[in-house]
Amino acid sequence: MRYADGSFTQFLVKDGLSEDMVRTIYTDRSGTIWFGFNGNRASGLTVYKEGAFTTYSTADGLCDPSIHALLQDATGKLWIGSGRGGLCVFDGTTFTEVQMADGVPFGHVQFIVEDRAGAIWVGGGAGLWRIVNGSVEGMILVE
Repeated sequence: MRYADGSFTQFLVKDGLSEDMVRTIYTDRSGTIWFGFNGNRASGLTVYKEGAFTTYSTADGLCDPSIHALLQDATGKLWIGSGRGGLCVFDGTTFTEVQMADGVPFGHVQFIVEDRAGAIWVGGGAGLWRIVNGSVEGMILVE
């Protein structure tokens, strides 16, 4: 739904959303709106910009269509966390999967934040990770 000028407008799949089960909404610094979904049907990462929807799917390189967390970092890159497991970074052209040092993907990402020093913190059902300059520095397991 969008509220403007005293009324609501509802957006549906027929309007360009990739599915109807929105999980997260994020507005970046330019005002572009990003939508993450539960990962059902033909979902992906949907962006609303200049009055039109565009969807990126796994065929475009998206790590997983189940998107629970979004963050634009200080460099302008979009971090995308999957509730099923997986963490991608999107530079506007290419999706890059981020993995732990042992090559294992991140599990069940629920939030992504950036601290004042520029470190990215990723948390979820499997623990908490800190990423500094693209390197995963550690993991705190949730027991």
